[in-house]
Amino acid sequence: MGVFFKGGFQSKPMKTDIIFTIIICSALAFIQTIFMMIPSNVVLTYNLVLRPLAYIVVAAIVYIYLGFDKRPVRKVYQANMLALLFIIFYALVFILISYLFGIGANAISDSPSLVLFNLWVNGSIVLFGELIRFRLIKAAGSSMRVITVFLVTIALAYGRLNDLRTVIHSEHAEVRVFIFASMFLAVTLSFVASYIAIEGSFFSTFIISFVYAVTPSAMPVLPQVEQMAWALISCFLLFISAILYHLFMNEKSQAQRMREKRLAKYRKKSPIAHVLTFACIGLIIAFFSQAFKYYPAVILTGSMTGTIDRGSIVFMEKIPQRDVFLRVGEGEIIHFYHGRMEFVHRVVGVRYNVNGEREFITQGDDNEIVDPFQVRQEDVLGIVHTFIPYVGYPYIVFHAIVSGF
Repeated sequence: MGVFFKGGFQSKPMKTDIIFTIIICSALAFIQTIFMMIPSNVVLTYNLVLRPLAYIVVAAIVYIYLGFDKRPVRKVYQANMLALLFIIFYALVFILISYLFGIGANAISDSPSLVLFNLWVNGSIVLFGELIRFRLIKAAGSSMRVITVFLVTIALAYGRLNDLRTVIHSEHAEVRVFIFASMFLAVTLSFVASYIAIEGSFFSTFIISFVYAVTPSAMPVLPQVEQMAWALISCFLLFISAILYHLFMNEKSQAQRMREKRLAKYRKKSPIAHVLTFACIGLIIAFFSQAFKYYPAVILTGSMTGTIDRGSIVFMEKIPQRDVFLRVGEGEIIHFYHGRMEFVHRVVGVRYNVNGEREFITQGDDNEIVDPFQVRQEDVLGIVHTFIPYVGYPYIVFHAIVSGF
């Protein structure tokens, strides 16, 4: 145990207990809670001095109590190289998204002092937070590893929820934006960092957390996608990084792989498993091919922004032609064909043509004028029931790439 005694500081590593972990995580939560509650006139001072200093003090307590662990980390070189490759992958996706959707100046970059302020605040919290995470997880015994990882992950994720202050103090804050753009990303990043800390090095843990946490406040330019969309893309990249990290860091020896391969040849394959696999694949294909009564579609444009944003997946009910007259009326959001194009717009009026046929006048909620065409009843495909925002952005990227070729 790291203590002060006659000969100086003893650095023999010690296994932590759950009580000490709870105390440290409670201290981190207390630091963040004060930030949420203090008056606006002292937030700047608290962020600039007090919060980083508090993290430094907590990190010092952890290392004084537990000592410095000098045991070599297994596969430290592989962990560091993988972390650098993940950052390069993140940069390539950043460039690709910027190319597909355009790039705009980061409002924060207009003020160099604000950039330095964010780098100091976010960077110091990431640095000392990751030191705390790494030491607590490495010191946890096998029986307490899971609960330690969970507590540290939640405490450090909570420490990065700065947008929660806006939700608490502002009546007009968008809770949905906070959930997707702040909370979900913070929790995902913290869980991935904890997973990497279990088997990896401090450098691999720190570099990934630092880049993902600091990029929005340090980059002079950002892709022109909404905050929630970029947060979901970042979460997807973090999940991919965690999966690749698991595959490479837990790579089996060649002899073990050959032995398992030989055994697999003699393992009896279950016909039921094959049938179920093909059935699930078929059901998924049929669902996205509009074979069922309810089917999904991705919104590719911003004509319905404010109601259904670009990149959302909408779920619609297929309407038989005989029911369109009764089911579709003014105010409904419908999915329909016009020529070779598909639209999801709102019905704003109904008219009858010279042949006495009923037609719908449609308009996107974000458009200033109605559509320059009328929609025939036979062109209506379905009625929109619900949607999930921004989950369809990967399809938009794929669609943009295919269209480019």
